[in-house]
Amino acid sequence: MVINMFKDEIYHYGIKGMKWGVRRLKKKNGVETIKKGSTVKRVSYTIDDPTYDNKKYVSINPKDHKKWEKYLGEINAQRNVATYNQTYVVNKDLKVMNSVKQGELYTKMLLDTKFKNQAIRDTEYTNKVLDLKKSNDYSENISRNIAAQTKTGKAFVDKVLKSGYDALVDTHGTNVSKIPVIVLNPDSNLSKTSKTEYTKATKDLLRTYYSRYY
Repeated sequence: MVINMFKDEIYHYGIKGMKWGVRRLKKKNGVETIKKGSTVKRVSYTIDDPTYDNKKYVSINPKDHKKWEKYLGEINAQRNVATYNQTYVVNKDLKVMNSVKQGELYTKMLLDTKFKNQAIRDTEYTNKVLDLKKSNDYSENISRNIAAQTKTGKAFVDKVLKSGYDALVDTHGTNVSKIPVIVLNPDSNLSKTSKTEYTKATKDLLRTYYSRYY
């Protein structure tokens, strides 16, 4: 059995809070933020965890990260794919767009007929590719299109950044954890720490593999 390391794929989530959950989403002038100096975590397929599509999925509390570690770790262990816990420190206060504001912004963008028609095509595509049920929830469809990097997904992310936000709630991920977050411009907004380790599922997989030879 071989552990496959996919260099061109990356996955979701993780965090901490400074001391594992102290600093989370804070209110600042009525706006949700992730405070500078907070620690966030995610699960990736690679040790170096490069950035793709100018975003990183993270968890902002230990309970959420544990859920993603179990969920993604176990799914990929079944495919003999290794997963890693990654830790990052937040470089500045990150303004987070919640699901309500996402829906409001998306609705406003849908007033453009060209964007609306493209959004319909993109949503149908992502539902088919990801084998998902049709959803009338704007925020849900936004997250699907962002994850698939569709034209409307990219356009929406650009609009989020231009609106002064640094991150947004990943509403598609709320089926696994409470507050999954997508950090935008992660290479400047996050600093990776030296702490990288296998997920529990990968450790268990390795033990099973090597125990066959001893």
